[in-house]
Amino acid sequence: MLRIMKLLEAIYPLLNEGQKKEVEQLLSDYQKLETHDFIKKQRRFINRTETEEFYIDNQNENMEIDTLIFYLFMIRYIETTDWSGEEYPGQIKRFLHSRLKQYGYSSIKLNDTAVKRKLQHNQVKRGEYIPLLLNCYDKQVRQLGLKIAIFDNGCDEYNIALVPTDLFVKMENEVTDCEVTDTIIWSLHILQISEKRSDAMHLLRKKLGIPLLEIKNFISTLPICVGIGLKRELIELKLEYEQANCIMLLEECSE
Repeated sequence: MLRIMKLLEAIYPLLNEGQKKEVEQLLSDYQKLETHDFIKKQRRFINRTETEEFYIDNQNENMEIDTLIFYLFMIRYIETTDWSGEEYPGQIKRFLHSRLKQYGYSSIKLNDTAVKRKLQHNQVKRGEYIPLLLNCYDKQVRQLGLKIAIFDNGCDEYNIALVPTDLFVKMENEVTDCEVTDTIIWSLHILQISEKRSDAMHLLRKKLGIPLLEIKNFISTLPICVGIGLKRELIELKLEYEQANCIMLLEECSE
């Protein structure tokens, strides 16, 4: 009997009958079959994901979620990008436009001028582009009763979906097997550094590429913003700085 995951349970009503049967069979086979037999039976699915190596070890406790996310990607319900940027220019916009059409908004055209302007003026650091772009688009689809949701399966990627706002709220509050996050932008600041500054100085040199000879002058300008992006990534970065004797502030950026 298929154990319905919270994420699958939430998005299940949006799938058509064929998709429901296909994903049920896929996850049921994964639960019951050994790796070799799963690969043999689901060759068609694996070939379409082009990631056979991913399924060699089915002892991974997150594999059911990962398999579901791959399936949602395969049927174009979600789009996946690397944390550092789009696979090609306009990847996310193209995906969102296709999803908007599914919701009956074929005439809506998303605008990313504000983010492009920041790029032109070198105001976007590596890793900040995707969060800023998602936040930019999210503000535009809210008026349609839609939300951009990010399915976090613990990998260095963004699994992006466009869903009705009420479904997003349900997933954010009830899905426990895969964190569903918003596109709100946060900023992380160093407020203070302890008297033992060597660890913090070396971390700043590593993270920001500042020459060691300039670090002393740099840290005299406290508070210092060391990151802008989604909350999950910044919480991890905050911990790293705190371990280097820094007192940190994480706050939501204003509109």
